[in-house]
Amino acid sequence: MKHVVIVGGVAGGMATAARLRRLSEETNITVVERTEYISYATCGMPYYIEGKINDRSRMFVKTPEEMSKLFRVNIKTNTEAISIDRDNKKLWVRDLKLNKEYYIDYDKLVLSTGAEPYVPDIEGVDISEVYKLRNISDMDRIKSNILESKPKKAVIVGGGFIGIEMAEALRYQGLEVSLVELDKQVMTHFDREMATFIHQNLVFNGIKLFLNNSVEKFEKDNNEIKIFLKNGEVINSDIVILSLGVRPDTSLAEKSNLETGLKKAIIVNEKMLTSDPDIYAIGDAVELKDYISQNKTLMPLAGIANRQGRVVAENIAGLEKIFKKPLGTSICKVFDMTIASTGLNEKQLKKYGYDYNKVYLHPANHAGYYPDSFPMTIKLLFENKTGKILGAQIIGNDGVDKRIDTISTAIYSKLTVYDLQDIEFAYAPPYNSVKDPVNIAGNIAVNMLNNILSSINPDELDNINKENTTIINVSEKEEHANANIENSICIPLIELRDSLSQIDKNKLIITYCQMGLRGYIAYRILKENGFNVKNLVGGFKLYKAFKEMDLLDNHQLGIQNKLEEPFCSSPTKESVKMITNLELDACGLQCPGPILKLKETLGKMNNEETVKVI
Repeated sequence: MKHVVIVGGVAGGMATAARLRRLSEETNITVVERTEYISYATCGMPYYIEGKINDRSRMFVKTPEEMSKLFRVNIKTNTEAISIDRDNKKLWVRDLKLNKEYYIDYDKLVLSTGAEPYVPDIEGVDISEVYKLRNISDMDRIKSNILESKPKKAVIVGGGFIGIEMAEALRYQGLEVSLVELDKQVMTHFDREMATFIHQNLVFNGIKLFLNNSVEKFEKDNNEIKIFLKNGEVINSDIVILSLGVRPDTSLAEKSNLETGLKKAIIVNEKMLTSDPDIYAIGDAVELKDYISQNKTLMPLAGIANRQGRVVAENIAGLEKIFKKPLGTSICKVFDMTIASTGLNEKQLKKYGYDYNKVYLHPANHAGYYPDSFPMTIKLLFENKTGKILGAQIIGNDGVDKRIDTISTAIYSKLTVYDLQDIEFAYAPPYNSVKDPVNIAGNIAVNMLNNILSSINPDELDNINKENTTIINVSEKEEHANANIENSICIPLIELRDSLSQIDKNKLIITYCQMGLRGYIAYRILKENGFNVKNLVGGFKLYKAFKEMDLLDNHQLGIQNKLEEPFCSSPTKESVKMITNLELDACGLQCPGPILKLKETLGKMNNEETVKVI
């Protein structure tokens, strides 16, 4: 009888065990896990801390007892794998409760050792209120601190997935939350201009951001922790969460002389085999090649680990399965915002030398006239010559998951931006618009490739010859008065055809509006009338995001100081005598709808009345 031993549970290890048992009743399966838990919702831990998940038992997919009964798997919890005798096919383990060492014979060995949180070697990092979040025990300690010690202030160090989710969780628990990030942005797999929308949302929800900064040391001062930052600032906190990323936990593989690569991750082939033909490796501990560029990478994502476990089980069972290279499709909730990405970002495309182009758009998640219609921002990256889709990033309130999954599927199916135009989406007003945002992204990209649209990016405006350029805002005059690009003139789109004689044909014309559509229509009008014209990608909304990047680079933004007072405070009875509280529903209105409707409402109000805009 074949004996398969799996080191590590959770997503990868338990997926391997369950799939293997479904394929073979005869195989002897043993799982070695150094904690007491084998199958739990790692990604759900921040939501349990937040209180969104109230019942702790719901965090466990399968208990050891359930796994043993349902799948007839020999589970050894509180047991650490310490070495591999590859010549004799023996795994040496230590029972952590009895402190006893012994070996387990194997025919096939599967390493699902995962990754461990990076903990910096700085003073005070061992203070008891400085936590990391890797497993159920870490989760329990953080939750107990919140319930028992009632902290009022928290500092998150690191702005990746866990950092963002924990910032939200602790904010919902009523804490004042500061987030320190070494980079100039949070969520570094997004491009910087897209990350500015994440920054705005974090600040709006009460998170103080300390970007382009790092922690020098922690110091306990009575009941508080002092966090000393590189720029000289000191933050006081009651609790600290370290979220500085993870690194492959491959000490067992290294001691066993298995081949390792990027950041000491285990090298595997398409069948997930290591350099030893009887040892497989899966999950966060392995080195991968990304689907598009074929470059080596690490992708510590639960979905990938789960798929790899299934591949390994099928190979052990003799089904000859390969693991397809991953795109790294990911998604994250940031308060009421959803952020998602797939494929390569622009930073990677520049690094790898791609000839690419990009599309930005701000479509609604569904029909604008149906309630709760909200805009999303989409960035689509594609190859210039072929239209091959290289990556996408989407930020919005609703419908983001549907679109990122569609684009991910399109990349795997080797579709191009030409194909995106023709994907057939289900349509009804509560779910979509007649043209899905993915269709629109394809339309814009094809217009670029077919020279129907010539565009300019916001970061290119600083390099234009201002004397030989006219920038025209085709938004309404009220919108232009509210905010505009410096030195631009306003000719509302409805007046453009009657104003052509006022525009100098000897100059380059750049058109823009708030979101992009009216700017494109203006571009086509001017192009058809013989003007040398370009359209500003993404409209004024994207331009503002790029300007925020510039301010941050020049240390003028001071995001961390914006919340000395509430970012968006409502009038109080003491400050405003609220005779009438009007409510204006601006959801789903296309530009210039919201601002014109607000102007109309304000014109009907008395001085002491207030309006709430949704």
